[in-house]
Amino acid sequence: MAAWGCSELDLAGSPVSRATAAVSAAKTQNWTEHLSPKLAAMVALTLASAFTSPSGARSALGASVVEAAAAALQLLAARLDAAACGYPIDEVVDQMPLSASEPSILVARPSGVRVVWKPPGWEVTVSGDEDDEPVPGPGRQLQEWLAKNFGARHPIALDVRAAHGLVHRLDRDTSGALLWAADYK
Repeated sequence: MAAWGCSELDLAGSPVSRATAAVSAAKTQNWTEHLSPKLAAMVALTLASAFTSPSGARSALGASVVEAAAAALQLLAARLDAAACGYPIDEVVDQMPLSASEPSILVARPSGVRVVWKPPGWEVTVSGDEDDEPVPGPGRQLQEWLAKNFGARHPIALDVRAAHGLVHRLDRDTSGALLWAADYK
């Protein structure tokens, strides 16, 4: 006859816990430069979830690993955004006239979030799934407008796998505001 039991060791603040957390944090922040962006994000998220219990509680070691994974994701986002070159978005906002027939940037936040005007007849045909090929309709494509006008400054506008940074879409015959993430953060 065998008996099984589980318990959580509370090693918070122990020298072993602090040393392990410090090594984990250092290693987690350095490996993103050697992996593809997608793989680095997957590994960081896996590390973060591995050290978090189903209830959301974290041990002291888990909290430091989650913080290191979050820092690694921030470094990864900065690396992806560093490929940008060109002019600041605030200048573009001032130069783009609001038109009923052409898209424009309505609001540009320092956080990287933009509000884009989608005129009627324009379409948003994107897919974040590599296996799912988007099939564009007959209308003009908003993601192509983003790529043309902002791709040099914001690499995400060229990234099909990231849906060009578009957070959602509107039907072809619907005009309105769309949220666009101008960077990977």
